[in-house]
Amino acid sequence: IGSPVYIGNNTIRVVLASGALVDTVSLNASNDMIKVVSSRRWKVNETPFDQWLVSKLIYQLRPTAFDWGQNSASPGLRDGGLIAEDVHALEPRLAITNDAGLPSNVRWQVIHTMMLQELQRHERRIHELEETLAKAA
Repeated sequence: IGSPVYIGNNTIRVVLASGALVDTVSLNASNDMIKVVSSRRWKVNETPFDQWLVSKLIYQLRPTAFDWGQNSASPGLRDGGLIAEDVHALEPRLAITNDAGLPSNVRWQVIHTMMLQELQRHERRIHELEETLAKAA
């Protein structure tokens, strides 16, 4: 199999045993690799999401197709996503910045939460409209 850890070209790859479950990891402010957790055991001050960030911002994000540059982990690969600088300009809390304060990544977990919130809002609205139609019939 070779070395279980590869580091190079802006990539850290860990080789896992076949069939192993994969966890999400991230870098913290000190650039330490940490396991991403979602358990309530690690959270305080829970509030409804819409009190923290308006999910309607999701409609202003601009999905983009692009090719990865030569200094990336996947040079030349055609891909799609969001551009950190565009996201940061729209709402700084949705972007991660580097040591120089420049946008370097998108806070995908927050984006996903915003999308889920909007989906739920639309589902409630559809249910309300169906009830209105049923009463009118």
